[in-house]
Amino acid sequence: MQHGFTEQEWMEFSEGAMGASSRSRLEAHLAVCAECAAKLDAIRVWHQRLSTEGERLRVAMELPEIDRERMLAQSLERIAAEYPSAERRGPAEALAALRALLGPVFGAGMIRAAVDAALERGAPGGINAASWSAFAAELREMIQPACGLAAGFLALRAAMSLAVADR
Repeated sequence: MQHGFTEQEWMEFSEGAMGASSRSRLEAHLAVCAECAAKLDAIRVWHQRLSTEGERLRVAMELPEIDRERMLAQSLERIAAEYPSAERRGPAEALAALRALLGPVFGAGMIRAAVDAALERGAPGGINAASWSAFAAELREMIQPACGLAAGFLALRAAMSLAVADR
């Protein structure tokens, strides 16, 4: 929690998914807190970088498997270089990062639905570091039937590349 706002609230705000009253409260805080404004800017830059990598991965899905794997590895390396695994994300931040990365590949609606279903099946008690692997496996299972084996594998690799810690 930072200045009375949870990680979940920061992620909802950055994704434009926060309710009006909470949004007004956070916006008022941002107007007077440079530290939190800087945090929000960093979150937005990170989401933009992930979306850019997602665009590259979308293009890669149409390439032969060996080229697709090379591009996936390169994208994950760039992400790791920008955000080292030593800097573990909380579950809400990791979910937001995963949606930002995979949204351009599969479509925001598809990813939202797949993530929600994977959370229900893989982390019924709530997402945390211990349930992240089960969630990632379920995400693959949600994406594979609609988008194919390679797409399911991409989703699994992307999810497992994000270091998650309980916060």
